[in-house]
Amino acid sequence: MKVLDMDRAKTLIKEQDWDAVEGYISSILCDNQEHCVDDFARLHPALYLMFREEKLFQLLAENKIDEAHIFYQHSIVSLEDRDGIFLPVDLGVRIKNLDPSNSSLDPIRRSTQEELSHYVKLYFPKSIG
Repeated sequence: MKVLDMDRAKTLIKEQDWDAVEGYISSILCDNQEHCVDDFARLHPALYLMFREEKLFQLLAENKIDEAHIFYQHSIVSLEDRDGIFLPVDLGVRIKNLDPSNSSLDPIRRSTQEELSHYVKLYFPKSIG
């Protein structure tokens, strides 16, 4: 059984390597499940939204508007159509509020490290080392 190294996750978050964060979290948590699924984001879309929204904000900050729109459509909107049991009631609203086409997009910045820590402690308490 793999154990989530929060220091490793925090380092990746500080480096803002969102694809690496998502890959690392998936590899750890998926190994801790009895029935691993190919699309782990299907069960825990809110977990993946926290990394993907950071990547979207990063693209927008770098003025990569077209890339941000494509990323939003392919990687964020897809999280809305999930059938997992761990769906936050405000997931759809959060996703719609991230639409780069929204001229009043004012990102609510949260601590991704803290949010990840809370999520893992709640849903995967045995995964923390």
